[in-house]
Amino acid sequence: MKKLLLTLVVSLGFVLTSLAQKTVSGKVTDANGAPLSNVSVVVKGTTVGTATGSDGSYTINVPANGKTLTFSSLGFDSQDVTIGNRTNVMATLAPAGSKELETVVVTGINRVQKSKFAGAATKIDQKDLEDKPVGSFDQILQGRAPGLISLTGSGAPGTAANVIIRGTTSIEGSSDPLYVVDGIPVEAGVFQGLNPNDFASVDVLRDAASTALYGARASSGVIVITTKRGQAGKLKVSYSGQMGVKSRPDFAFRPMTTSELLKAQEDYGRIVGATASTTVLPGWYYSPENPRYQALSPADQLLADATLDSISKINTNWYDEIFRDGTFSNHQISLSGGTGKTRFYSSLSKYDEQGVTLRTDMERISLRNNLDFSDDKFTLALSSNIGYTKRNFQQSTTTNNLGNPFLVGAVNVPYVKVRNADGSYAVGDPRESKYSAVNTLE
Repeated sequence: MKKLLLTLVVSLGFVLTSLAQKTVSGKVTDANGAPLSNVSVVVKGTTVGTATGSDGSYTINVPANGKTLTFSSLGFDSQDVTIGNRTNVMATLAPAGSKELETVVVTGINRVQKSKFAGAATKIDQKDLEDKPVGSFDQILQGRAPGLISLTGSGAPGTAANVIIRGTTSIEGSSDPLYVVDGIPVEAGVFQGLNPNDFASVDVLRDAASTALYGARASSGVIVITTKRGQAGKLKVSYSGQMGVKSRPDFAFRPMTTSELLKAQEDYGRIVGATASTTVLPGWYYSPENPRYQALSPADQLLADATLDSISKINTNWYDEIFRDGTFSNHQISLSGGTGKTRFYSSLSKYDEQGVTLRTDMERISLRNNLDFSDDKFTLALSSNIGYTKRNFQQSTTTNNLGNPFLVGAVNVPYVKVRNADGSYAVGDPRESKYSAVNTLE
């Protein structure tokens, strides 16, 4: 009887032990569905744990007080999953840092959680930067942050914009902000050789507290740019391409034709009775109503008629000659991936833009490589960008400059021809304006 009682007690003990824990199994994958090996699986709040196999599967005995499983692996964000009544728990791990840029403000030197950041800063998301067909990144900042003004100046392909964050703080000094790319201060002109699609985020620091890290250089604000980094997981290859057309300017007025201008000159001369020179008012100078014409010999009158007739046959619209519909194309291919310790991001892009005025175009080729290595004792981050940029543009620093196509198109008369019979540009016409259109065309 004693022997039987002992057996019953021991058997009951085993039953209670088995009821106090349960076996949970599952599989861990990355964002692409690929299995992840050597992922640590721990019952939160205990020392009970295991690791996934080569196929990403695991099995773990969960004690009675175990409510949550914690999945963690180098190169990925940790994830807590509630067990509940399940015996099969699946998990998907996101690459490390995939959510970090959304919740922090990058100052160029450190990263501060938004909830703990006391300064005035605006974050521009990656989606607002991608696939924007511009020759220089600073051209797309307009409207992206409160108080930020971005003026594109001449509008020529690749022209750096004039960016103002905190207003004009100096009468003679510069109001340009300080640009910081991956912790390195750069000049605005550098953006001609950088591909905006390589940027992961942009932080605009506006007040003194935010810019104190950079001293006097940041008196007009700071724009901090963080480029994309590789994420652990399978090799990811992506391509993006754009092609488009930019319409020529739609002017609110129509230039006078040759016949209209010659008639206006004749009316003017008839009213004022002036003896105009042939270069200024040929419509009146060669007009039969001009008293000078009446004093000419019959042969000279025939010559004047022939000259006026030859002028009347020329009808040049200089806006049509100077302006055109521009085109652009943007192509990029990028590769990223790596293991838990080593991650990389590489991209190659080519951008071509043809401006809406002749002799304005831009070609940019950019190659970026970002490499990251980290383990328990050592962290290394390398970044490189090789950029080639070629620009052709009209030199026009003032509104009355000889290279200003808008001025040239307005002041040149329609009875000056563009090309000679042999196809060369016509130069030296005495009727040509001092703002020679050939300077713009050649």
